[in-house]
Amino acid sequence: MVKLFVMKLNTKSKMIIINVLQVLAVLGMGVFFYCIINFAEAVSHERAEAKGMPPFPVHWEAAVMGHGSYSQWYSIEKHIFVFFFCIIGFAACLFFLVFSTLPMLNTGQKELAKGNDTDTAAGETGSSEQ
Repeated sequence: MVKLFVMKLNTKSKMIIINVLQVLAVLGMGVFFYCIINFAEAVSHERAEAKGMPPFPVHWEAAVMGHGSYSQWYSIEKHIFVFFFCIIGFAACLFFLVFSTLPMLNTGQKELAKGNDTDTAAGETGSSEQ
């Protein structure tokens, strides 16, 4: 069904849809990156005490220090599947961006090659525009 929908679209509509999805992928990468970094930097109560950091609320599982105050977060040990989901989501967005950009790069290289062929042909005929 999706294949039929995509086949009915013209090239300009496909490019608009791909560009919108690329913007969403970049936003998704930002969210996933934020989550991955917070998982990596989250400290438990024991680690905060051991590092000499100020205490954070007891009912929090873990916290992330930012700009002099804590933000509530989660530990990797207790939420391993959420952490892996963030890594997989980040990688999926990255792969989508890379592989959705490759056809555009190839098209651009073909257009550049056409432009170079035109320039070469103009130079060989001896016509110069000054």
